[in-house]
Amino acid sequence: MAYVRKTESLVMGIRRTVRDMRTKAAQPFRTGDIENGTPEYDALRSVVETVGWKAAPELRSKMPSEWKTNHNEVIVEVSVPNKEVLTQRVKNTSGKMFHMPPNFSSSFYSGQLKINGSDLPPILTAWFDTTDDKKKKYEAITEKFQTLETKLEMFMQQHASLNAALKDMPELELYVPDEFMSKIREPSKKRDKAPTEERPVYESLGLDANELSALAVGHRIATAAE
Repeated sequence: MAYVRKTESLVMGIRRTVRDMRTKAAQPFRTGDIENGTPEYDALRSVVETVGWKAAPELRSKMPSEWKTNHNEVIVEVSVPNKEVLTQRVKNTSGKMFHMPPNFSSSFYSGQLKINGSDLPPILTAWFDTTDDKKKKYEAITEKFQTLETKLEMFMQQHASLNAALKDMPELELYVPDEFMSKIREPSKKRDKAPTEERPVYESLGLDANELSALAVGHRIATAAE
């Protein structure tokens, strides 16, 4: 086994591995706008005109078309209690323009509209609930991997070589890029003799060997399934 000195590129490689795992694990829980073409988007589009005419709903069907303002898209700001505010551009679909009151906006391309949670149908209320749950999971996963990255950097600071780090915690191999593991598997040379190091107690950093293995194996399974 060859001696592999700890270098900045080695530490950066480990850090990059953790970040790749974080991105993969958190991806299913990323949140964003309501996607066009979904039932939720159609429901939101319907809510736009309903809320736009909320002050005088009876005029929506009675007002002459030429008095209404037509818009290609509307920027909505949806506020639901205890949820993150959603700001999104809602565009016309299938050539259907938004027909809004005369005082809504003078711009053909877009107008702005505030929507309250009480104006939303059940399908959109459920979307916000699901999105909120996903956001919490995304934040929890992100925090877990950020903490892991910090602990592994601290762990590597206590070693002068990859050899010593692996001797102290073999599970680290799951986070070391192949290029460094290939080097360490090469036949040793006399000049590669590793200096004597004291073995630190990795538990003092809060590193859990079982969790390290579980996270890495889970990442490999998810990657292989693609």
